[in-house]
Amino acid sequence: MINMASVGLFSRASGLIEIFNQGVMNALWAVALPHFSKAAREGGDIQSDFLHSACLITGLAWPFFCVLTLLAEPMVLLLYGQTWIDCVPLVKWICLAFWIVAPFYLFSSVLVAIGQVKKVMWIEICSLPIQFGLYIVGALTGDLEKVAAANVVYAVVKVFIIYFVLKKFLTFSNIQFFANLWRSLIVMVISSAVCWVALLLFSHPSSSHWMSIVIGGTGATLGWISGVFVSRHPLSIELKSIFGRGFPSVKA
Repeated sequence: MINMASVGLFSRASGLIEIFNQGVMNALWAVALPHFSKAAREGGDIQSDFLHSACLITGLAWPFFCVLTLLAEPMVLLLYGQTWIDCVPLVKWICLAFWIVAPFYLFSSVLVAIGQVKKVMWIEICSLPIQFGLYIVGALTGDLEKVAAANVVYAVVKVFIIYFVLKKFLTFSNIQFFANLWRSLIVMVISSAVCWVALLLFSHPSSSHWMSIVIGGTGATLGWISGVFVSRHPLSIELKSIFGRGFPSVKA
């Protein structure tokens, strides 16, 4: 509806966001359904499992999308080149959309595991026309950034639908759900803040793209590790199991 160049820019921006899905979520999606299905068969606490998984995923996803927003320009320039610089604003909008959806990445696995396959279908049937309509409205303006911003509106609508469906079947309260995610917010703030400060102090306009990524990425990694332990995030248990007992003892 706009032009083929816009299709290319939008595709590049979306592809950059897929780094997280390909690097992290593909592995989780492969085991999530068997895990939730086993819990359902054996009378396990699926509500607790879902809330715990949402906490773990947001502990990774929220900092990732925030840091990618900060490093969007050098990442695009390094991976795609100057020709694709116009997709930087699109990356930031799409990051925000994925940030909103992150706590519900495994919603379909949960619903399928508890025998609510039709609910997954109906969520998609209800939400996809909304996405399609928002894309059309954005495209009619001729502004590609508005099309990317439509993703955010769509994400909010879909999250509301998913949230109330999951709440009905898993019977968690609003307080339970949001209290489960506050540690991930702390991790996100600390990792993003350290990344921003590192870029402010050690990067400058003449820095190469890869140098900005190294500086920002190093700061974000150190901030993420610090945030995980400062907030006593459940991910600290995973880090401790991976790297041994050199980390201080924490209680999630």
